[in-house]
Amino acid sequence: MLPSIAVREAYDIDSYAEQLTAAGWLTAPQMAELLDVHPTTAKRVARQGVLRAVRADDRGTLLFEPPTGPLPVAHSGKRLRDRRQHPKLVSHAREGA
Repeated sequence: MLPSIAVREAYDIDSYAEQLTAAGWLTAPQMAELLDVHPTTAKRVARQGVLRAVRADDRGTLLFEPPTGPLPVAHSGKRLRDRRQHPKLVSHAREGA
């Protein structure tokens, strides 16, 4: 029985990471440059579900889906869970309502 790497080479099949990279997926340093943050921050944001990332190999390399909408903004010094998700409601009631 041949190892999977030999089968891939025999049939000229790209690895999962190579297929994703060819489809435009970005590495952590590339995504971090796009977001203007450190690569570790990009990985943490992906782990929290803000960005979509997948493990591309058995070494744990993450590849990020290319962004299609507005990019998340870095808030240095604030935890993601502490950021206000919704605008603050008005503290006073409308008169005449």
